[in-house]
Amino acid sequence: MLFYGAALVVCPAVADETTILFNVTIAYILYFYVCLMYNKAKLKKIHVKTRQRRYNVELLKNAETKQDYCTMLQEKAANIDDSSTIMWSDIKEAYTSTAKKVLGYKQKQQRAPWITKEVLELSDERKRLKAVINRSVREVQTRLYHHT
Repeated sequence: MLFYGAALVVCPAVADETTILFNVTIAYILYFYVCLMYNKAKLKKIHVKTRQRRYNVELLKNAETKQDYCTMLQEKAANIDDSSTIMWSDIKEAYTSTAKKVLGYKQKQQRAPWITKEVLELSDERKRLKAVINRSVREVQTRLYHHT
C-alpha cells in the first residue's frame, strides 16, 4: 500500500472490495488530520511597523531657512492645478518634497552607553569582596565542623 494525498493505492490482486473501501476511508481520515495539524502549526505572521522619519523642524527657527522653505513651498503651490481631482496628493507631495530638500530628516541621537567603566570597576570590586567574605565564612565553618 502506498499513500498518495487522500487515497491508498492497494494491489488489486491481494485486496477485496471492503479492504479497499476501509483503506480509502482510513486514508481520508489521515489526510484530514494531517491538514488539521498543518493548519494548527502555521506560524503567526509578524507585521513590522516602519518608523516614520521626522523632519528637522528645529531648522525653521532660523529666519533664512524659514524663508527658503516658504519660498520653495509657494513655488510648488503655484504649480498645483486647482481643478485637479487628486489635489490632496499634490499638496502632500509639495509639502513633503520641500521639507525633505530644505529641512532634511532628524538625525538619530547617539545615546550614552548604559554601562560605564566605573560600573564595571564597582562590579569587579563587589566580586572580589564577595570572594573574600565567602572564603572567610568557609574557614570559620571548617574550624567549627572539625572542632566539634
